[in-house]
Amino acid sequence: MGETVAELREDIRYFLRAFRSPILEEQDTDEGSTLIPDPKDDAINDGHYFELMDRASVALDYVYQFIGSHPLIRKDKTLQGMYEKAEQALAELYQQAGRLEFDRNT
Repeated sequence: MGETVAELREDIRYFLRAFRSPILEEQDTDEGSTLIPDPKDDAINDGHYFELMDRASVALDYVYQFIGSHPLIRKDKTLQGMYEKAEQALAELYQQAGRLEFDRNT
């Protein structure tokens, strides 16, 4: 584990990145053991829709706070356009999760 702020940030970044990968389980075969993706598929429940909407909303806030308000974003039109696309994608993610929840309940 890191000791400085920069090292700890890197540790956190790598830790969070690990959760983007599938969970693996060890399986023994005649050729030896191998890692395969965990076959368990979590069922979608009613809370997952709101949870995704909440996370998208939090992500939008963070993106604005740490990127959208940055002086380079405010001054450079190219960066501003790229930022606006990222912000729009998160907003659309939020809206689509809401539509899926609404459609599921009607």
